[in-house]
Amino acid sequence: MKKILGVVFMFSLFAGALTSCLDEDPLFDASKSENIIEFFDIGAIASPVDASYPLYVSTFKLSEAEQFDVVISYSGAHSSDEDVTVNVELDPIALEKYNAEQGGVYEVLPESLYTVPSFTVTIPKGQTKAVLRFSLNTINFDFSKAYALPLTIVSSSKGVISGNFGTAIFSVGGKNKFDGVYAVEGTMVDALGAFTGFYPTEIEFRTIDANTVNRYDRELGSNLHGIIQNGTGALFVFGTFSIQFDLDEDGTVTDARNSVASATRSGKLGTGINKMTFKADGTPDKMEVTYIMVQSGADRAVFTETLTYIGER
Repeated sequence: MKKILGVVFMFSLFAGALTSCLDEDPLFDASKSENIIEFFDIGAIASPVDASYPLYVSTFKLSEAEQFDVVISYSGAHSSDEDVTVNVELDPIALEKYNAEQGGVYEVLPESLYTVPSFTVTIPKGQTKAVLRFSLNTINFDFSKAYALPLTIVSSSKGVISGNFGTAIFSVGGKNKFDGVYAVEGTMVDALGAFTGFYPTEIEFRTIDANTVNRYDRELGSNLHGIIQNGTGALFVFGTFSIQFDLDEDGTVTDARNSVASATRSGKLGTGINKMTFKADGTPDKMEVTYIMVQSGADRAVFTETLTYIGER
């Protein structure tokens, strides 16, 4: 019993001493730490958790001057009693590292495709954020390329540059006015009678250039076309066939083709409405289209679809 009391007494002394130490010398006091200079989240981080740098993805309408704001934050317990000057630089080496790690194919956005007044910004006294504003010439983007602005904060007149968000990759892409997410209803008539169409489904129109889109099926996670086998109900896809549309400024579908290289399959427009209409605010309303998969020189499958716009992708 005496031994137990002794152990309890010694533990109480130790706990009391530890408490005294913690009371007198906190392990972390936010009021004594410096504020952090970092890139502020402009959206969801698109990079994997193991990436060295965060990736943010933004898309823009096609024009000669689309505004793109990168926000720099002075984060922490203190407000600044003076202006904070922050210098930012393009960092192609960071982009190379990101591509190597993640299997990316990003290229630094050419200087001819953007303007920026300065890579130095000022966070005014008493405030916490400043904007590095780019003007993007998206109408001249090469849509076969994946562009990005890799940026690094190189210096600040006050605060500590973040180790996690002091460098960031900003993917920038253009999208034409037909781009978006659509709900699809339709039919597919198979000349061989083996399959029917995979409907309803949800697809994306993905910009290729100012007047061309690819069809990507969200339900399948593929740009190929889903088909249902008659008799079994089994889901298949037409391999090496992915439709691509050309539209004029009025929304008339002027051409269709197979965007996948194939020795035996091609695509073409069929007889139909073949038109996209728009709402009063200029956003798409719906597209009605008929197109054909040609196989070995003969019309194999005729697709007739109504695609109703859901929203931006």
